[in-house]
Amino acid sequence: MLKNRVIAVIIVLALLLASIITLGGDIKPVEAEGVKTIYIRADGTIEPANVNITTSDRVKYTFNGTNYYPIVIERSNITLDGNGFAVQGKKDYRSIGINLYNLNNVTITNVTVRDFSYGIKLNETSNIKILGNTFNNMGYNLWGYDTYKTVISGNTMTGASSSLNFLFSFSDTISGNNITGNTFVGVQLTFAYDTVISRNKISKNWDPHLFGYSVLMYRSAGAQIYENNITEGYTGIHLDQCNNTRVYQNNVTTHAWEGISLFRCINILMYNNLLKDNRYGLDVGGTELNHYLHSIDTSNLVDGKPVYYLINQHNKTINAITHPKVGFLALINSTNITVEGLNITKSMGLLLAYTRNVKAQDSNFTDNYYGICLDDSSNSTITGNSFQRNGYGVYLIESPNSTICGNLFEDNENEGIELYCSPNCTISNNEIRGGGYFGINAYYSSGALISGNSINNMEWGVSLSDSSENIVYANSIKNTGYAFELSNVSRSIFHQNNLTNNDCGFYIYSGSNNNIICRNHIADSTGDCIYLGDSSGNSVCANNLTNSYEGIYLTNASRNIVYGNTITNNEYGVDLSYYSEDNKIYHNNFINNTIHAETDTSLNNLWDDGYPSGGNYWSGYTGVDPDMDGIGDTAYTIDADNVDRYPLMGPINVFDAGTWDGASHEIDIISNSTISDFKINIQQKIVSFNVTGAGGTVGFCRVTIPTIIVWELWQNNYTVLLNGKPWPFRNWTDAAKTYIYINFTHSEHEIAIIPEFPLGLIPLIFMVITVLAAAASKRKRPPTRVKI
Repeated sequence: MLKNRVIAVIIVLALLLASIITLGGDIKPVEAEGVKTIYIRADGTIEPANVNITTSDRVKYTFNGTNYYPIVIERSNITLDGNGFAVQGKKDYRSIGINLYNLNNVTITNVTVRDFSYGIKLNETSNIKILGNTFNNMGYNLWGYDTYKTVISGNTMTGASSSLNFLFSFSDTISGNNITGNTFVGVQLTFAYDTVISRNKISKNWDPHLFGYSVLMYRSAGAQIYENNITEGYTGIHLDQCNNTRVYQNNVTTHAWEGISLFRCINILMYNNLLKDNRYGLDVGGTELNHYLHSIDTSNLVDGKPVYYLINQHNKTINAITHPKVGFLALINSTNITVEGLNITKSMGLLLAYTRNVKAQDSNFTDNYYGICLDDSSNSTITGNSFQRNGYGVYLIESPNSTICGNLFEDNENEGIELYCSPNCTISNNEIRGGGYFGINAYYSSGALISGNSINNMEWGVSLSDSSENIVYANSIKNTGYAFELSNVSRSIFHQNNLTNNDCGFYIYSGSNNNIICRNHIADSTGDCIYLGDSSGNSVCANNLTNSYEGIYLTNASRNIVYGNTITNNEYGVDLSYYSEDNKIYHNNFINNTIHAETDTSLNNLWDDGYPSGGNYWSGYTGVDPDMDGIGDTAYTIDADNVDRYPLMGPINVFDAGTWDGASHEIDIISNSTISDFKINIQQKIVSFNVTGAGGTVGFCRVTIPTIIVWELWQNNYTVLLNGKPWPFRNWTDAAKTYIYINFTHSEHEIAIIPEFPLGLIPLIFMVITVLAAAASKRKRPPTRVKI
């Protein structure tokens, strides 16, 4: 619950700052000009004398009517008895109903204090007793700074923003009060030591449109919080950086968020607390192991089910037999635990902190904040679980080498899976659907393997930021805003993903450099199939981009390579905007786009790979190829500064040819035919494919093969077969590749390139090869050295 805890810390710090600001220049009470103030002076006199306060002994002061001016007490060792009357203000800014500074042994009782900025304000006081008073309609009902042994008992406090707020307090007691109907905080203590909070009724201290705390303690120690009835708020008891505190026998019910929350605390003792009908019963979090080492036993109940807070457990199985009812389950500093077959609901879920080698499997996590939270817990496996209607399905903080696979995530409010500072995790074969913000969100988590996941109907499919060396493949993402969002991601590979009906397929920005986006199918995007902004050195290759507004959009993106993509039926095929320069765009198929290419203030881009490799295929290009090299003899002009010098005469097909001599290679085929069934059979030294076209029409194909493959398969001696018979061809080479050009008349043909043999042996060899190929197919033996 890191995000919520961070928000809580910010809120607490803001409250602390507000408390400190109220001290500035206001330690000693000063009467502002034009404002009347009642004083009980150090010598015991009352000024002015004609107010509704009397004394006969200068020890006990009694109201005999309502006083309409603030009261400043300058005398120690007295009692101020309101006698059922009020001190009434006008709620002026920084006005104080009763103000005490540097006093000892003062009792204030039976007074109604209302309509001030501060009801009673204590500065540097000791042994003050606030007994049986009524506070109403103020910013702070009771505010204290540097107090010692204050007793606050039997008071009714309502209608404030922060009802009771003490900063730097020592050995104070808050007992038997009715604190209700305040808009933000019931009891707030900061830097409080050895405080007792007991037997209070604390209820409805929040604004339902915002949030609030019934009891909030920050950087405090030695407190006892017991036998309080805390109801109908936002968060019941929230302790932040509080040490050596006992919390027991409290009834904490009906809070819109948490019943009890411990964050960055040390050595908390909790027992016999009843947490009921809170959205989440108990939450524990921290940033180091000591923040989790508490004594929390099973006498604490969440909705009638026991809390299991297990520390230093090893080699155990937790299931529905060993733990039939679970209100909250935490494993702290443990190893080799299997959690299986549980149903956990309306809690913070399963907490794993500083724990190793846990298997969480075949369980249901429903209506929790987290389904499972891993904090500094590594080498865990989460598999076969169902996560429904949680805030987060699975949340990892600094938990590397974990595996999340084969789970169902449905209708989780924020995210299905989130990784924070958790490198080298595997997320695979999960189904994530319905209504949340992120399917998978990983930041500062490099080396992720994300594969085979199905993500549907989320705001974001997969969001990666500030990471590198990720591999993301074979995921299906549809009906999202951004299928993939990449921010400051580098040296990662995204391939063979199927992205349909999203607003954007890939949204790549903010210094995402040197990534490979390849062999993805992206269709029916309302915006861009691929958006590439403020990024460089990326390879966008062999993708199918169709039926969208823009195939590829580059803005302020430089030195990227776009090649081998099929870009069809879009409003814009590729759009270069806002100084996108020095990009290389070649071997792409631009087919039936309304506008194939658009440029705007984008210069020095290269639209081909030189000769004889060539440029792009543009449907509607009317050039001819009399020299039969697969390249048109006239350039394709986009504008004066952007020209494809060597447009292709047919669509280009790019095939993975596997790894040769430690490097990946591809075979390209330019053809006006439909290419299918491409194969490389290394054992039989054959490259083959089928060509299909309208019967009787002239077809051609130009096959481009890396020289290393030509040498290793055929030692540069090869021939071409059409339907098993030798067929004429043209060929030529450059430094890295061999080009083979073939003409034919269409129907359907098989073209095979094989080692060169004497002509008489070719029919026999072809027959043998066919038999061997059939046998190999029956054995289902994968070809060697071909990358899958």
